[in-house]
Amino acid sequence: MKNMQEEWGKLLVRFIRMSQRLDEEGVRELSKHLDSFKPVKVLKPATYSEDRGDIFELLPRLKSQKSSGGVVALLDEAKLRKVDLVMLTRELEIHTLKEDKVEDIKQKIAQELVGSRLNSDAIRGKPS
Repeated sequence: MKNMQEEWGKLLVRFIRMSQRLDEEGVRELSKHLDSFKPVKVLKPATYSEDRGDIFELLPRLKSQKSSGGVVALLDEAKLRKVDLVMLTRELEIHTLKEDKVEDIKQKIAQELVGSRLNSDAIRGKPS
């Protein structure tokens, strides 16, 4: 992956340098060539499967859970992949590490959504 990023970086630098030397006619000519270019294979980034619905539709249900176990059970039921869970953590502004396992991410989501509320209630002396 790193080598591919380096190659793209080098290619973009070459493209920018070359494009800076083009006159108006050269830009038109380059544009025609780019329009006719057909990529051999387009890689699609990993995203949540459309056939399973939108992961963000889960948020209200997750936020309404009274226990961490309920949040984890709901996440298990949704059969989310790691990339889906990471998307949720970004939406919830929860820090994750690349090394975090799926179960760790689920626990972080549960802690953020339920654990912090329970901690706050305990400090105030409210029953949960």
